[in-house]
Amino acid sequence: MGYLGKRISKMDYNFAENFDYCKETVAELITRVDADDREWLAKHDHWESFTDAFIEDVKTKHCFLDVGAGLGFYSLIAKKYNPDIEVIAVEADPARAAALRYFLNVTVYDVALGADTGITKVNKVQICSSSIVGKDNGYPVIELPLWVIPQADIMKIDIEGAELNLLKGANEFFKNAHPRLYLEIHNSQRIPLIGGNIKDLEELLKQYGYELHFKESRVIL
Repeated sequence: MGYLGKRISKMDYNFAENFDYCKETVAELITRVDADDREWLAKHDHWESFTDAFIEDVKTKHCFLDVGAGLGFYSLIAKKYNPDIEVIAVEADPARAAALRYFLNVTVYDVALGADTGITKVNKVQICSSSIVGKDNGYPVIELPLWVIPQADIMKIDIEGAELNLLKGANEFFKNAHPRLYLEIHNSQRIPLIGGNIKDLEELLKQYGYELHFKESRVIL
């Protein structure tokens, strides 16, 4: 079982400008996490409804897979509360991935994960957020070999509407490894853009043996 990793080409992408911005943002985030500044983290949409539950869970886990790592908040939290845990961060945007490598002592893969092989595009959602779904105005990409997901006992997925696509391609992984799963679906309106809907997502997770617990738009399984 594996996924096709899809790396963003540097063509038509101002890597230096984006990297500088992401470095500054990650540096600020590290400072706030170290200071346990939860008010600032919540105000800037890092501390979420399931973050407290995640902290308690991650303390006893061995390998955390952070899919859609973004600026690395959950990777930072995992290392803060469990220094010995192995953290694998998956982030498709090359500038954010480079910033994570620059600051964090974790393994970083700058690929996108999905159910199918081929070529995809990554579209900007916000200045430091992107998705493989949405308007066709993303960056050129190049194809990479299949990337096999490692065994992890805790996992966070925040990929801006591509959750169902990923889960469909990972049936063996989720049925066999069955990690504790934290899933963001607040961009559920994006799911139909690549097929399916929120009900399909819920049904698939139940097929994998998960019981859903909703906290606002986030799901703990």
